[in-house]
Amino acid sequence: MESRFGAFKIGLERLLHFMPHLRRFSSSEVELGTAALAALGQVCGRGLRELDIMLGGKRSETAAQAVLLIPFLGLKRLSITIRGMGDTSELSYPDTPTLNMPTLIQLNLTCLVDDALLEILEYVSRGCFPGMRILVLDLPYIGRPPTLSTPCGALLPLFRTVGPQLSTLCLRTPQAPDAAQLLFPLLKKIRKLHLMDGTMPENVVDFLPQRLVELHLGFDLDSWREGHHVVQCLDQLRTTITPRKSLAVICLKSSTAQPVHWWTMATSNSALAGQLMIRAMWLQAQGISLKDQSGKWVGQWS
Repeated sequence: MESRFGAFKIGLERLLHFMPHLRRFSSSEVELGTAALAALGQVCGRGLRELDIMLGGKRSETAAQAVLLIPFLGLKRLSITIRGMGDTSELSYPDTPTLNMPTLIQLNLTCLVDDALLEILEYVSRGCFPGMRILVLDLPYIGRPPTLSTPCGALLPLFRTVGPQLSTLCLRTPQAPDAAQLLFPLLKKIRKLHLMDGTMPENVVDFLPQRLVELHLGFDLDSWREGHHVVQCLDQLRTTITPRKSLAVICLKSSTAQPVHWWTMATSNSALAGQLMIRAMWLQAQGISLKDQSGKWVGQWS
């Protein structure tokens, strides 16, 4: 099997030389390897618009692969999935070349393994992304924190770089309960905030950006804890002392295959549905619409 996969990658490297006009490339589920990534950058670096890539894997060539992203100057969307870091200390060297992606609009960063992300996050934060507006961080694990800091401290360099220019942030960082306190003050232009999969930072309402228009809350309908956190968040929003004139919509979204719809939730989880419907009425009186996954307010569910 290993020899077949190696032959496939050699064939891919050759094949890429015949596709100089490629606009999208996805390898988020396959370990591409440095040779194939180098070939992709050499042939399609300036023309590629969307890249989904897995860094790390069995050979743990993360540092080399990260640097090989430099030729992709024309990207508008970059998705990085990390599966095994290995030695990434070279990324922290001051003379290591950095990323410069002037047209990049959206960066997605996912890590599905319990590994330290400090070096890779600091490396990305040293890059130049003047056009970035959307940041998606799906990080169940963050790993070793910086010295004298919490795990959330590993995210601070990146947020200092791109936070002030973001319009949309999607966040799942269960290991960083202080994310709201440390990161949200850096979001100067944020309009949409997605808190995914039951991620509810401590005192999140106290640190919501003043320009926020839409708040999306993801949770598991079958999880009492996650549903309780959502209800608590809505109660805090309703009773907050500081008025939030810009916040207009709160959207409830499911983190599982079971969607959040008013008409089905009333049957599948009547207790939670009742609590959410009451709060939808209260919030509507304050000019904030609490909507389900289909974009409907409780008064539109029939």
